[in-house]
Amino acid sequence: MLALVKCRSIAIRYKYQKAARAAGVSVPILIEGLKLKITRLIWSSLLVIVAASACSAESESSASRALITSDAEVFAGLFRQYGEELSAEELQRYYLEPGSDGIRIFTPYRIIDADNLAKEVSQNRDLYQKAISLCLPVVRSLAEESERIMQEVADSIGEQESAPAYVVFGGNNSGGTASAEGLVIGIETVCNLIDSEEEFAQSFTYLIAHEMVHVYQSRLVSIEGQPSLLELTLIEGVADFIAEKILGRVDFSATARTEYGLNNEARLWQEFKTVMDSTETGDWMYRQQATDGKPADMAYWIGKRIAEAYYNNAPNSSVALRELVGFSDVHEILSKSQYGEKF
Repeated sequence: MLALVKCRSIAIRYKYQKAARAAGVSVPILIEGLKLKITRLIWSSLLVIVAASACSAESESSASRALITSDAEVFAGLFRQYGEELSAEELQRYYLEPGSDGIRIFTPYRIIDADNLAKEVSQNRDLYQKAISLCLPVVRSLAEESERIMQEVADSIGEQESAPAYVVFGGNNSGGTASAEGLVIGIETVCNLIDSEEEFAQSFTYLIAHEMVHVYQSRLVSIEGQPSLLELTLIEGVADFIAEKILGRVDFSATARTEYGLNNEARLWQEFKTVMDSTETGDWMYRQQATDGKPADMAYWIGKRIAEAYYNNAPNSSVALRELVGFSDVHEILSKSQYGEKF
């Protein structure tokens, strides 16, 4: 009754005419711009077929280094079909239970459960609608480019065991998470910060590149106890360095700190090195607002400069990138970079 093709790509496409004829019904729903005529009576079985087929096909044939959006497409279909009547029961049955590994990874602390997701959707309908209408189509159009970026990240560090990236709708509290299993992006949160398709496209591709580095860091880096500011700085800085190297540009979110860093590098280093072994991040990382004229997250920029210096001093650039991603001794990296010796 329903044929699902090309699960690996961004778009989940339906042989909708055959489905509509077989259903012989009249309630219109819109999934990916294709109008299907089905009744609520068969909607549940259709969604189960879609979700199960999508996840199965992707996990078997393409979940290695693919951008997987089956969850996001199912959510978008539910949102359009049920409107303001979308309930926790329907989200649980048709979205969470048959979801991909991305849903499994993203549920703890983020989606939390169906009740929380239903509440967030009900209270923030405009936000979820924006993600569906503005940002999800852009994600579809970026499928091949995103997968090329993912491939380049893995190749640049000599990583043979690849990882997928999932795009999902979450609980409006996280733009994504990177683990050894892969990357999961909460599209409604990322889209909320965006004003145009072009801006989202740039942000999304940079996010893919940066966060995929974190996926491989999760596999290669082992830090005992609470990480120091220097360790966190290198983790984020290496991700920025590789992302910029692959994309050939600085992300627009890093423009201010790049300009500030270049104009104040010596002073920043003198301030940073006095606290770099502390486990307190202070105003160096994970702050949304600038302080005393200093842009937020300046440790990202310092980490990128250390990574760049290490890379430029290394006899083998390919080996250097893998050493940066999988560092075991952050002070050895800093010493070999000779970064601090410039000031």
